[in-house]
Amino acid sequence: MTEAGASDVQEHVVKFNLEAPLTPLEFWSMRSQISDTLREKLAKLSAAEQSQITGEVEQAVSEFFPANQMSFPAQMIIVAGKKPG
Repeated sequence: MTEAGASDVQEHVVKFNLEAPLTPLEFWSMRSQISDTLREKLAKLSAAEQSQITGEVEQAVSEFFPANQMSFPAQMIIVAGKKPG
């Protein structure tokens, strides 16, 4: 923003948990359908390969599903500044 001419630039990091009442399987189902790229790549795989990936994803994300509810740590950077003039 400074390079674009803004002054008094301030940056704040906001940390939070991204939570939803989803199981790991529901998360993967939703995630694999909302991405065109991922959906296209998965469609090229056999049913057995897709099933294997589903199992691997469920295992890999299990730590973010306490009590079978999604809770991913996340952060957002908010940058503000004053424009010239």
